[in-house]
Amino acid sequence: MKKTIAIMLFILFFAGIAISSLMHGGKLAQINDGQADKQKMGNKRYKNLDEAVKDSKKVNILALGVEEEPRSDTMVLISLDSESGRIDMLFIPRDTYYHEKGRDRGDQRKLNAAYGRGGGKEAKKAVENILYPIPIHHYVALKYEGVEAIVNLLGGVEADVPKGMKGLKPGRQVLNGEQAVRFLRFRASYPEGDLGRIKAQQQFIRSAIQKVSIPKLPIIAKKIFPYLETDISKEKMISYAVSATKVRKENIFMHLLPGTAQYRTINAQTWSYFFHNPQKTTKLLELLYCVEEN
Repeated sequence: MKKTIAIMLFILFFAGIAISSLMHGGKLAQINDGQADKQKMGNKRYKNLDEAVKDSKKVNILALGVEEEPRSDTMVLISLDSESGRIDMLFIPRDTYYHEKGRDRGDQRKLNAAYGRGGGKEAKKAVENILYPIPIHHYVALKYEGVEAIVNLLGGVEADVPKGMKGLKPGRQVLNGEQAVRFLRFRASYPEGDLGRIKAQQQFIRSAIQKVSIPKLPIIAKKIFPYLETDISKEKMISYAVSATKVRKENIFMHLLPGTAQYRTINAQTWSYFFHNPQKTTKLLELLYCVEEN
């Protein structure tokens, strides 16, 4: 049973993409600019976001890549809509500004600090506050040791390495597990900082998926099971995974939380943050939840 559950978690963490891509063939559809194909939305339209959320059957899962510290280094909201047969992945920068009362240090005002304060439950609550009124139903956290194990089992994953990474030449190459983790965490030479790193992570996920085969899944699942944490019940895991396998490749989309990177000085120290744009975020969520345009 553990092996089966781990497979479901693996599928959920990668938004069901691995299986759905294998079953339906081809490559991932890609949308990085916050837009979405209205033709692939549901037919029903709503007057406002509250009404849409109340009626929605979407399942929203917060996928977290966890550091040793512990902090969540990667945050992706996976939205599974079984009615329209669609998956949306919303990448959320780890440096997103999030200030709670009493958490006044510069490092405490970053969204990724929420996981360190209370694990997946606290991270889920923090993301819900940013994306209000969108509910986050579950979370799946994967330690980076698990990512390293997956990459090694796949025989490496191809990536476009930027300049400045120690021990690696820039350009396209196949990375082993240890190199892949460094690549996924690296952001120093990207002009856009964490936003550039997110784009690299999206590219890496697409490359990794192309190397996953159904026979490899049980082996991968067994290997990464110790590195997974979730609040999803066994029954719901199976139900969600079945729904995810029915999603066609052209109905899988990637988005980035709207906003801008800025510096802010706190207690005489300068910090880099990502300030999300509430108005543009609401517009994106309204689009994903089929709210009529005003």
